[in-house]
Amino acid sequence: MIELASRIQREIVRARKAIENAHAGLIRVSERDTIQKLVMPMLAAIGWDTLDLTEVREELQSSGGGRADIACFTGGRVVMFTEAKAINDSIDDPRFISQAMKYGTDEGANWCVLTNGRIWAIYHANAEGKAADKLFRGFDITDLADESVAIDSLSLLAKSAMEDREIDRAWQRDHAGRRVEAALRTLLSGDPAFITVDFHPELSRVSA
Repeated sequence: MIELASRIQREIVRARKAIENAHAGLIRVSERDTIQKLVMPMLAAIGWDTLDLTEVREELQSSGGGRADIACFTGGRVVMFTEAKAINDSIDDPRFISQAMKYGTDEGANWCVLTNGRIWAIYHANAEGKAADKLFRGFDITDLADESVAIDSLSLLAKSAMEDREIDRAWQRDHAGRRVEAALRTLLSGDPAFITVDFHPELSRVSA
């Protein structure tokens, strides 16, 4: 686990340099660049063999129509989709969120990632509720304050974590916490002074 966290941290540092250059106007990062220069290296860092077509496929045709940017497989079954956008695109766009999760619902894969290379949002595509209810984690890899959340969240997207269903257990824990928080807010809505704890600050709305 320590080795995985170190690999992720090194990749985050490398990615930050490319992102800083993009924001400085030194390079333009297109959607394709996001995939090749930011997403694929991160997938490799978390244990996916990006050169093995039985593990990672690009432009996968979905049964419901459309092509998913990246699909990750374990045991011959797709377990995660990643939809990438250009670095200046906002991943708050409802069209992008719907597009990312559609692949998961079409193929029965729970986990969908939407990213522009800088902001990453992880969704449980088949959870109940609206899109906001399906958001598992959101983080900005250029934000040093977010680094621990980024490393922990990306660790859960690792091939080994997917195979061991660690991310599913983490979802259950976090989702239970959110339900408790919602119940407390409802019960104590008459006296906001009682509500002093944010259970999962990393689950706040992702903002580009």
